[in-house]
Amino acid sequence: MKLRSLTNRYKIEFVLFFGGALFIAIMSLAMKLVMAETLGLMQDPSLEEIKSKAWIFILCAILIGLQNFFHHRFRLSFIRSVKLGLKQDCFSNIINKSFREFNKKSKENYISNLVNDIDLFEKDFFYPLSEIISSGFSNLISFIALIYLDWKFALILLILSTVFFFFSKMFEKPSKNLKKKVSDDNEEFSVSLSNTLNGIEILKLNSVEKTFCDKTTETVKAVEHRKLKYNFLLELQTKGFQFLSALTTVFILAYCMFKLFNLGDLATTALMFQFGMGMTQTARYIFPCLTRYKAATEIYDKLVAGGNTAELLDNEISNENILGTKDFNFENKISVKDLAFYYDEKLVFNNANFEIEKGKKYLIRGPSGAGKTTLMNILSKTMENYKGFISVDNIDLHDIKLSSFNNKIGFIFQNVFLFEDSIKNNIELYHDYDETKLNSAIKSAGLEELIKTQKDGVDTVLAENGKDLSGGQRQRVSIARAIIKDAEIIFADEATSSLDPELGRQIEDELLSLDSTLIAISHRYYEGITEKYDYVIQVKDKEIDLIPSNEYNFTLIQNENSSNKEETHA
Repeated sequence: MKLRSLTNRYKIEFVLFFGGALFIAIMSLAMKLVMAETLGLMQDPSLEEIKSKAWIFILCAILIGLQNFFHHRFRLSFIRSVKLGLKQDCFSNIINKSFREFNKKSKENYISNLVNDIDLFEKDFFYPLSEIISSGFSNLISFIALIYLDWKFALILLILSTVFFFFSKMFEKPSKNLKKKVSDDNEEFSVSLSNTLNGIEILKLNSVEKTFCDKTTETVKAVEHRKLKYNFLLELQTKGFQFLSALTTVFILAYCMFKLFNLGDLATTALMFQFGMGMTQTARYIFPCLTRYKAATEIYDKLVAGGNTAELLDNEISNENILGTKDFNFENKISVKDLAFYYDEKLVFNNANFEIEKGKKYLIRGPSGAGKTTLMNILSKTMENYKGFISVDNIDLHDIKLSSFNNKIGFIFQNVFLFEDSIKNNIELYHDYDETKLNSAIKSAGLEELIKTQKDGVDTVLAENGKDLSGGQRQRVSIARAIIKDAEIIFADEATSSLDPELGRQIEDELLSLDSTLIAISHRYYEGITEKYDYVIQVKDKEIDLIPSNEYNFTLIQNENSSNKEETHA
């Protein structure tokens, strides 16, 4: 997405902003004419002539006062609109990434983009753009006027402006690179700070606060050092332009004095001097502003790059469309044929062949690191870069639209995320369901007692991430989410592992009693409950086997749980 598309979205605000910048340039030129006229009157003063032209001076004074008001007003309106649009585009770009693309960076990186990078963009976009418009217009008019007054003088100043231009080009690439590095450093700092604060309990329990204070200080120093280098580069460019501007000013002054001493008209010479200085001053400001503007476009490209999901396709996935075009309709079975997955060229599992039947319950089992979560991510379309073929009733899983698929599946994780919002919105996830359907989901998920104890019922607002609910209540909200959307498949990843055994047993039994197809990962064994699974998908030694539950030795799980308990007590 080009930066132009953002400004085009706010055409009225941009036109007013543009007009305000032009008005400043016009008033600057008008003041040059007034000053020249004033000097002309001083050469041969006449009271009558001064009185006749007094209204011009008064009008200019009034317009200068108005220009500041309107330019400031139009500028603020444009800044507000563009910042709002940029934040919307940036957040939309983040939220619409595929799971795989999103997980390449941490949430702290994205927060840094939304806060720090937009601040960097603002500093180097709005003021430089205004200066480029007003200075560019002023420079053009000054050049045209000088061609009329003295074309040789105008040509010399044009050559000097070209020198200014090439001088600014020397700083363009380093400035853009440093600006991007400042942005990257801000991201790294945000991630480091978040990790430190997330581990604050461990830091305090082990009395290592000073170590991490020192570490954070060093990180801050590195970030500020990079900013210092960027600002130093801008300052070096500014000082360089000041030196060139001083040399040019000496030339302009000498040339105009020469013209005046050769019986030149004072008003005309004054006008030449002011237009010449105008070209010099605008060149002095416009080219550094161009450098800053281009650095801002780099930040913009970083913020909104990849807004089109098609640009995020991995090269590993050839001739396959992650976006999909077909709706998800699960009537009979999901077939997995010759499935293989590699993680950083390391084989996780290979040549897997099995089927998932509609309405059946599947327990994924295997040692840690065998690839259980990877398999669940593949089946849930969270990961797409596998090899082999997966079909839903003979339709390639890659060809199914992600939105259609997600609308008909439910996820239940070990750590349930809840919004700081009402219980109702946390269950419905901001979709509109009728009251009957909501109440049915609440009843099926075992949330009736919780709702009854709340003063505002389903409209009770939860604390941050639902920390005012117990672990079991949080899981029941998660189950209600799956029930209310009529999830055809429920993926449960260690849904009961953080609950006490009795509560975990209840939740597991409730999951198995649902009509939906259930694909679960669990290390827990609940006697008389775990056996209700129809099949066990065993992931072990880079192989995947489908075993009917009546043929699976569940005492293996029981023995593992017993060993874990003994180790814990020990």
